[in-house]
Amino acid sequence: MLHLVDTNVLIALILESDKWHDTTISFFNENKLTIDIPESANRELRRTFMTKYNEAMRVLIKAVGKARREEINSEIEFIKRVETLTFEIGMKHNPYLKNFYEYILTFSKSNNLLHPKNHILLTRKLDDHLVSLLSKLHNTGGEVVFLSLDDDDLLSSEEIYTYINHLFKDVGDSEIFCEVASLIHRQKEQAVLYTFDKEFVKSGNKALEVLRKNGYSLYIKITYLPDVLSSSK
Repeated sequence: MLHLVDTNVLIALILESDKWHDTTISFFNENKLTIDIPESANRELRRTFMTKYNEAMRVLIKAVGKARREEINSEIEFIKRVETLTFEIGMKHNPYLKNFYEYILTFSKSNNLLHPKNHILLTRKLDDHLVSLLSKLHNTGGEVVFLSLDDDDLLSSEEIYTYINHLFKDVGDSEIFCEVASLIHRQKEQAVLYTFDKEFVKSGNKALEVLRKNGYSLYIKITYLPDVLSSSK
């Protein structure tokens, strides 16, 4: 049995400020489940995570610059002002990145990077930290397996894509689904694919129906992970 995850589950595993971080890690560890990561989900993670992290970093740097122009004398008041401005600017810019704003602020505060004179060091340390975060999947406490497609899988995945790509809201979701379906079809494995995206669950189940009607043997259960986490408490 494979226990597959999509990109938003990977983000929850990495980002300590994500509301599902602790419960997701506990779920995989307590149930002794290997985290099987599709190649496409890992690629999408790097694209998505880097984009969100860099957006949050730009918001923080903008907040620091604005606070410096206000010539605040107290370091404590300066840091408080940076926190306030980060959320003010960030929530106007992109309210869906709240967990990234929280994470970057917490990291910066704990490493004394919000001092008014540490502007250049702040940028450098945040850049370096992004690299270490992306390697963090190896340190979740459980076993992690990165799956990859061989040439036959790629051909199968491309064929599957022609059947179902119109069912998904974006290319990243359809790529993950196609890769998973191709692997399961070839290996005749059973699998659970965990996600935090209800739309992915709906689209994935529709895609499974289409593929089964076209002769694919697929034993995949697409699972909305919050339902599982809530029932396991």
